[in-house]
Amino acid sequence: MLGALTMKRDMDLIRQVLFRIEEAPPFNDMLSEQLVIDGYSCEAVTYHLVQLIKSGYLEGKILRMGDAIPPVCVINMITPEGHDFADAARGDTIWNAAKDRGKKVAGTLSLATMKALLIAEAARCLGLG
Repeated sequence: MLGALTMKRDMDLIRQVLFRIEEAPPFNDMLSEQLVIDGYSCEAVTYHLVQLIKSGYLEGKILRMGDAIPPVCVINMITPEGHDFADAARGDTIWNAAKDRGKKVAGTLSLATMKALLIAEAARCLGLG
């Protein structure tokens, strides 16, 4: 069902992927096909894994198996940058406020901008900003 897949970043899926990988046992490689997230196709999950690897949020390899679509990702671990994003995104209240604020202003967000919004929203909630 690859035709239904778009190449747009889904911040909610990124958040879920990082949380799931954080929960995985350390030092055990995970294949993209092992990461099943309700409501998302294997292709969508794999696409976001590729983006997270290329962005430095996950350490892993992207393997092309001939003409296979999607590629197979082998995830080694979450990086410190990935942990920072996951930690900033953990609270639902902060997540939803930052996501809503970002959508109103910019429509779509980069990972770095979303992380900055999350940190700013957390600071606001703590009375620090």
